[in-house]
Amino acid sequence: MQLNLKVKDRLFSARPGRFGRELRAKFKKALSETAIKGNEIIKNRTAEGVGINGPFKKYSEYYRNEKKSGWPRTSDRPAFSGDPSGTVNLMVTGQMLGAQMTRSFDRKSEIFIRGKEANRKAAKNSRTRPFFGFNEKEERDLQAFFFRRFP
Repeated sequence: MQLNLKVKDRLFSARPGRFGRELRAKFKKALSETAIKGNEIIKNRTAEGVGINGPFKKYSEYYRNEKKSGWPRTSDRPAFSGDPSGTVNLMVTGQMLGAQMTRSFDRKSEIFIRGKEANRKAAKNSRTRPFFGFNEKEERDLQAFFFRRFP
């Protein structure tokens, strides 16, 4: 996933030399900080049981009972001691959200999920309970966050 902010190219090209380099460095830093903030938004919202468009769809009764009592380690999943809360937060082992990372380039920053297994989990969860992205309010908040950090 990418966070796209529109910035006029002439902002940089009109400023030659050292000032232009400093401006580009500040821009890249602001992009990086904004991506980190976006990553926090996704993780915090998900932990509260809220997706892009509101509260997550409830777990099935079967899975809710399984999650409540926990399960032993098997060859394809780690042991889980149980969670009686019933909160739908896409969190059992923490692997999927723990693999959510950011990286920044000169003109863009990305939030992504590292690793084949974590990517598979995220894609499966996102079909039923969209969590990886931003709603309009969050996008506006991130743009404001960016512009507070960039002169």
